[in-house]
Amino acid sequence: MGSVRVEGGWLLRLEVGEKLPDALAEFCRAQRLPSATAEGLGALRDVELGYYDVDAKTYRRTKLEGSWELLSLWADVADWEDGPFAHTHVVLSGPDCVARGGHLFEGTVSVTAELRIWETGRPLRRKMNDEIRLHLLDL
Repeated sequence: MGSVRVEGGWLLRLEVGEKLPDALAEFCRAQRLPSATAEGLGALRDVELGYYDVDAKTYRRTKLEGSWELLSLWADVADWEDGPFAHTHVVLSGPDCVARGGHLFEGTVSVTAELRIWETGRPLRRKMNDEIRLHLLDL
């Protein structure tokens, strides 16, 4: 992983084999960032995406084998349980150039991932919403 400090945050480059969203959360932990947002692009392989089924109150997961273009990544990082948690969504495309997206549970960098991390300027936490059954930002 390479990083450089820029106005308002960091530019981050993940290397082949690093895992998202874990690497983003670990970077924030190492920098002692209580909260942040991130956007990015690159390429991932062996991806696990999810869709939140509101009626069932659970994620429906799907695995995408092989390498995928990371067209867009958006994440917010907030404190949850034992430290930073990166709530991450992505849009990907494969050989057919058709977009697929969802909540990113895991993806391994296959070429690179280039992220822009923005400091939010204040600590944020996640708190359980009993009606939805998700840990939402506690604003």
